[in-house]
Amino acid sequence: MARRGLPRWASGIKQVVEPQQGFDPYSIVDATDPSLEYYVQVDVSGVDIGTLLPALDSNTTNDFGEIDAFALNVTSGYDVSSQQLGIIRGYTVQTSYTSTSYEVEVEVLDYNDGAGVNGTISLQGLITEATNELAILGGSGSFRGVTGYDIVTYVNASSSTILVYHHALYFL
Repeated sequence: MARRGLPRWASGIKQVVEPQQGFDPYSIVDATDPSLEYYVQVDVSGVDIGTLLPALDSNTTNDFGEIDAFALNVTSGYDVSSQQLGIIRGYTVQTSYTSTSYEVEVEVLDYNDGAGVNGTISLQGLITEATNELAILGGSGSFRGVTGYDIVTYVNASSSTILVYHHALYFL
């Protein structure tokens, strides 16, 4: 039986939190033990990111329609010299006319820990300037058929040109 006022598909939700001032949508996520964790190193001075298509209208605040491709190093730790676990490849599409940045991101993690866990994981979602959640849509190899979610958090800049993001993947 669906809860009153909620769509039928929401009847299986374990906890429903009413939106309120200061509401944190990640507070209802059972994020105690990630299935997989890694760090993404974004070298803003290198050739890791490139524009595929320019903005549809250069007069918009956020370059609406711009498409960027990327290939970024994935490491086991925060430091850029930590063990490399693979590469994350994909693209983003700028989807906001306003000063608030919204991008649709589609990416594939090519993962190999050197100890027998290797394969790919497909992820996609809406990226903002805050903590983000991406959907895990499937995988191959050690990750064949996996689904779930990825919590992406900006950690810090490890240097003047390297931005570091922590990814915590939760397989369902």
